[in-house]
Amino acid sequence: MGRLKYTMGCNFSKKPGFRVRVKRKQEDASARRIPQRKHRELLKTEQVALLKSSWQQLCVKRSPYFLGRQIFLRVFELNPEIKKSFQFGEFHGNDLINNPMFKIHVKNFVSVIDSSIRSVDSLKTVLAPTLHTLGGTHQSVEGFNKNNLEIFLKAMLLVLRQEFKSALDVDDLEVEVAWRKLLEFIVYQIHIGYRSAISTTPNKQKGFAQESP
Repeated sequence: MGRLKYTMGCNFSKKPGFRVRVKRKQEDASARRIPQRKHRELLKTEQVALLKSSWQQLCVKRSPYFLGRQIFLRVFELNPEIKKSFQFGEFHGNDLINNPMFKIHVKNFVSVIDSSIRSVDSLKTVLAPTLHTLGGTHQSVEGFNKNNLEIFLKAMLLVLRQEFKSALDVDDLEVEVAWRKLLEFIVYQIHIGYRSAISTTPNKQKGFAQESP
């Protein structure tokens, strides 16, 4: 397997790296739940550079829209019930892929990932408030809950892992760890916004109590 080329200004060539195939069993287990605040560490400088570089190189081989579409399709494979929350829930196959509303959701979704990369230097001051707002908008989505976010997290990790390997010939634990930390941060901040919104909505109080960690 090849090593990722680091192009964002940090010198990794002198750092003893290692290339490890991450076992699917370990990956799936760690993607089951949204990590709590006490387990979340800020990204290190080299991880920020690695995220920017890996996303830039991946988007040369795979369009952001393609990646977003693959993540949505993987979500529906992992949990078909989630599709019922969308207006295109009754569509399948090419009818689903070509559905205008599906395309809009894919574009909006992948724009969150792209914006997160562009704001990765300011996670708490710029990115977190934006994600809180996004999470709050989901309080009115019928059937939406914390499990949906956990499924999306798992799907993102699986698809990006697959595409890094197939498009860039990269199967690198350092890449995996950096992306896992960013995606966990994204999902957790969306969850904060969602919980905050439903906590102030009377008819959502019961569901909120059931979802509280």
